[in-house]
Amino acid sequence: MALAGIALELMVTAPLLAIIVLTLVLSLLFTPRLPAVLIGLAASIVLGWLLQVPGLVVDAFAVRGFMPLTLPSLADFKLAAAQLV
Repeated sequence: MALAGIALELMVTAPLLAIIVLTLVLSLLFTPRLPAVLIGLAASIVLGWLLQVPGLVVDAFAVRGFMPLTLPSLADFKLAAAQLV
């Protein structure tokens, strides 16, 4: 649902681009040999760049809920290997 909300927000910011890309993707769905979504994504990137669409601004501090990734220690690997045996 979150991706759908982001997609709708992007469509509202650039309705011309949304109409063009949706028409392209829907027309490509009738040709099963062509990757419709990849072509639509590439077209939206190129058209957005050419039309200078602002897009979405992501606040870096809004993503505070994520913890940084830490690798397990050597002791953790040894414990996991011991539990497998």
